[in-house]
Amino acid sequence: MDNWLQKLSELNREGIPCIMVTVVSIIGSTPREVGAKIMVTADDLFGTIGGGNLEFQACKIAREQLENSTPQQLKRFPLGAGLGQCCGGLVNLLFEPVIGACEWVPVALDYESLNREWVREVPVHKGAVRVRVFDKDESGLVDGIFIEVNRSDDIELTLFGAGHVGRAIVKAMANLPVRIRWVDSREDEFPADLSDKVELICTDSPEAEVGAAQPGAYFLVMTHEHGLDQSLCEAILKRDDFSYFGLIGSISKRRMFETRMQRRGIDVEKFDRMTCPIGISGINNKQPAMIAISVVAQIMQRYDQQLIKPEKINLSSTGERGL
Repeated sequence: MDNWLQKLSELNREGIPCIMVTVVSIIGSTPREVGAKIMVTADDLFGTIGGGNLEFQACKIAREQLENSTPQQLKRFPLGAGLGQCCGGLVNLLFEPVIGACEWVPVALDYESLNREWVREVPVHKGAVRVRVFDKDESGLVDGIFIEVNRSDDIELTLFGAGHVGRAIVKAMANLPVRIRWVDSREDEFPADLSDKVELICTDSPEAEVGAAQPGAYFLVMTHEHGLDQSLCEAILKRDDFSYFGLIGSISKRRMFETRMQRRGIDVEKFDRMTCPIGISGINNKQPAMIAISVVAQIMQRYDQQLIKPEKINLSSTGERGL
């Protein structure tokens, strides 16, 4: 689900009661990560916690909870022994009624509208949900409270070039946690009806947009001019705080650029941080859509490798074991 908070707010406004089921801790191989959700109403589902028997049983419990007006509850699911699922890990699910006006929802929406990172604190058995500004927490269970960190979109991608491949990449990233700063000097190359997560920047000085990117940003360079590609490469490699930099092109283009940039004073060691050719191995098709799939997969690999994995936490005050 692209934005669970927006969906929850929509259900709230329409007066549709639901149970929000959230993965709050995991051990071993599991279908989804901590924080994954499904909204269960009497007649519908929104989102997923991985499908299969786990999701089937969770939806059954949630609908019984709606019928019986049961308060929030934490339930433990051994996937192998209990549900017959081959992944065999262990999942703890929080079943959280969202019925009527919830005071924390508009507060969270305000934080989102201001692009603030925020935290939900949810007692797993009883008590009010609290929303506050993000500090240094990580998502997980602590002393009977589910701490859920809601960060703004984790990837900021500055994409230089609105050609066929650039357009295919933006399309392929439509449902991913990515904000795109899309830069080109040719206004007519940008398509209409883009997501609000895509910022169009039409400029004759694209090099200036390298410095405007946030620390930890991702860069893709694929303009219509090799000279501009090289200028952008130089500007990006002078930064030491980016997460990923990909340049479209062949090995020969890379070697030519490295020779030229070395002459212009770029340290040879910095070239190791430039990915060229771009994309994962094993996909050699040159169609724009195929290149886009390969490149997006590579970026998401890098993103996933940088995520902090939640630690196993014991629930000393909830009666749960084996976490």
